[in-house]
Amino acid sequence: MRQTTLLSVLALSLISTALFADSTSSNASNVSYSLHPMSRSDSVAKGWTVDGTFLVWNAKIDGYQFAETVSLKGLIPNTLPTQIDASINCSGLPFDEWDPGFQIGLGYIFSAREQWHTRLSWTSFSTDSRKTLHLSNPQLSEYIVPLWINFLTGPQADRASARWNLDYDTLDLELSRQFFVGEWLSINPKLGVRGAWINQDYHVKYHALFNTGASVFPEATFFNAAQCFNGVGLKLGSDLQFYICKHLSVVGNLFTSLLWGSYHLKEKAGGFVFVGSSTNISETIKIKTSRDMIRANIEGQVGLKWQQYFHHDQFRFGFATLYSFSYWFRQNNMINQLANFAPNLQQPAVSEVVRSGDLQLQGVNFQLELDF
Repeated sequence: MRQTTLLSVLALSLISTALFADSTSSNASNVSYSLHPMSRSDSVAKGWTVDGTFLVWNAKIDGYQFAETVSLKGLIPNTLPTQIDASINCSGLPFDEWDPGFQIGLGYIFSAREQWHTRLSWTSFSTDSRKTLHLSNPQLSEYIVPLWINFLTGPQADRASARWNLDYDTLDLELSRQFFVGEWLSINPKLGVRGAWINQDYHVKYHALFNTGASVFPEATFFNAAQCFNGVGLKLGSDLQFYICKHLSVVGNLFTSLLWGSYHLKEKAGGFVFVGSSTNISETIKIKTSRDMIRANIEGQVGLKWQQYFHHDQFRFGFATLYSFSYWFRQNNMINQLANFAPNLQQPAVSEVVRSGDLQLQGVNFQLELDF
């Protein structure tokens, strides 16, 4: 009886030990898994990485209004002093162009450093925007008002046109490390250095109408501006990747950069100053300024990614379609000079106004990757 009891206790002990051993092993594995994420990234064990991206982007920037269309409808009755019923339409560039660009990247995965990944990439994009205003039958009740250096380009006009060009280039050197924080979720924090070259050209033309009282003189006037920002600074952010299956995943990332650099602005305006009722003097003014500044940038992407491994996981090919945006603060700093013709002043009072504006880039990225 005692032997049977001892055997029963021993059997129960062995069974419970085996059960608890499995449970303990499973819990230990889970704890180890959560505290020490998988060291292997979702790529090859080591080697080179190359990628190329075709960009279809649109660019917008604030502060590029160049003319106003004024329509006088008549006098408002029973008003003292007499008031004029008018509508004013301010015209700026449409910024509706979608243009191609590219990004190329080259990197290396270091297996001896737990698969740290270094990557150098270059992004290049160029675009433009243009608009023309034209009054086929200009009258005293409808006219165009130039908005740039108005004491030279004219108080009124019957035609106005504007064109803007952007050349955008960035160079990024990044260090990253991918971690799996779950069975289907990974993060890839990145730290790096960013260089940026952002150049803008702006050209405005007016067919001005100078009214001297004795007659109206039509003259061609213009305003040109070129501004560029060259900077370098730190870039910080992370990728987030959720795997639907082994080959398909939803990806997203968000990065911020803070760049210190130099800003250069050159402006030139040409027009006429009238002396008396019929004598005009051709005048040209130039504005040039340079200063150091710090500018911030925020950018991100979200989309779908497909990948496939080859040759015993020694090669990886990936394709992604992503919505991308990049926002640059204070990239328009043009200076406009306006003249106020006060009745008690023999000369107009000129004041300077800075047209401040942010640059916005957005579009679709089609990305190809190869790790080998």
